Amino acid sequence: MKSRAFETSCLLVIGANCYVLATADPTELIQSDTSVMVDNVFLGLYTIEMIVKIVALGFLLNEGAYIRDPWNILDFIIVGSSWLTVIEGLIGGGGGGNGLGALRAFRVLRPLKAITSIKGLQVLVVSVL
Repeated sequence: MKSRAFETSCLLVIGANCYVLATADPTELIQSDTSVMVDNVFLGLYTIEMIVKIVALGFLLNEGAYIRDPWNILDFIIVGSSWLTVIEGLIGGGGGGNGLGALRAFRVLRPLKAITSIKGLQVLVVSVL
């Protein structure tokens, strides 16, 4: 029940995100508007992917549901933590104090989403662990 076009498009988005993360300057104290916009585009694409999977598989109750797969739980945590930083930025205005800004570091985990799409990579990661 997997769509090759959907999986391929997800991998292309992950590859593009890897490229953007690799070319970004990690020493930047303040993100540029372009950088924030690109991050938000990728977050939107990952959110759409997650929603499509949840609609197709169900969230929790049926067998084979989205949240019953440990790799999808990883995806859910990565996307959820990214949304927390966006919400914190909107509400808190980026000011310190509550520590949610540290969750921004989770964006480097987004390329791990490739693990959910490539079965051989799942086997490799499980073997290493």
